[in-house]
Amino acid sequence: MKKYSMIIYTLLFLILFSVSNSFAVDFGFYLDFGGGSGEAEFDVAYSEEFDIDTNYFNLGFQFETNPLTPKNVFSYRFQAGFERRDIEDEEDTTLELGGLVINNTFSFGGNVSEKIRLWGGPQILVGFYSGETDKEYLGDEISYSGFGFGLGIAGGANLALVAVPFLPQR
Repeated sequence: MKKYSMIIYTLLFLILFSVSNSFAVDFGFYLDFGGGSGEAEFDVAYSEEFDIDTNYFNLGFQFETNPLTPKNVFSYRFQAGFERRDIEDEEDTTLELGGLVINNTFSFGGNVSEKIRLWGGPQILVGFYSGETDKEYLGDEISYSGFGFGLGIAGGANLALVAVPFLPQR
């Protein structure tokens, strides 16, 4: 059984690294910021919903396939970085969070010029956060550590800072 596993792994390795097509990739940094509002509820008995306002700021590393390739519609984008998020409730108490965020975006789009590509598609977010409130509640600050998961739609634009000559496509 072990012998067959090694043969299969070797064949998969050779197939993956012997494909004839090549694709452009991009490494770099990203910057995201935004905000919104909604409702929240504590996970305790007799808890009522309350309004919240939130804003965030992300900075991190990014990897993308086909960032400005004119003939390819699909692109995969991976982002990993630090996020700062503030959540303010109706009583003006702010939960100040920081943590690690990982985004996976499966984008579809096209070039509108040699230096600009517009894209959009589904995104999966995974985050690990911790922080505390800016005010005390019954003499103590409320601390938080948690995990976040999100599904949504993302969109954006890739901008080339210098002209990128395109390689001829087969």
